[in-house]
Amino acid sequence: MIIDEHDRLLLAKHDLSARHMGVVLWAPPGGGLQTGETPAEAVLRELVEEVGYRTTPAEITHVWHQEIISPTYSKDWDGAVHDYFALRCLSFEPRGMWDAESLNSSEGITEFRWWTLDEMFDQRGPEELRPQNLKILVRHLLDHPDDVYPIDI
Repeated sequence: MIIDEHDRLLLAKHDLSARHMGVVLWAPPGGGLQTGETPAEAVLRELVEEVGYRTTPAEITHVWHQEIISPTYSKDWDGAVHDYFALRCLSFEPRGMWDAESLNSSEGITEFRWWTLDEMFDQRGPEELRPQNLKILVRHLLDHPDDVYPIDI
């Protein structure tokens, strides 16, 4: 999760309508592990690939751990493990390694947007924020930066 100097969170819009029954969601940039890669190494790689941001392991903090255990949720996601890392930085225009068409075809990402906490709480409609309770989790993270992390969500 990338949080800027204005406490805005950068989210990627994933149009999964062709693959997951019309689902469009906003989620922090990220992706899967490659063979032999640690979660922190994956974060650093994904930051460069998806948004064009380079940083060091010292700048990221493991804040949330999630295991999806729900055979009815989605056959592709049951058993998935998600680790969320936070990065504080100055705002920037996301420009990853891929052009917009490649990013859309490979990741389903159609755009990036900086969201305020108020915008997340006001968000209504068919597009969903992920992970569930994202706005509550982000508010806790902003209000309690010195808590012991990661937190299981």
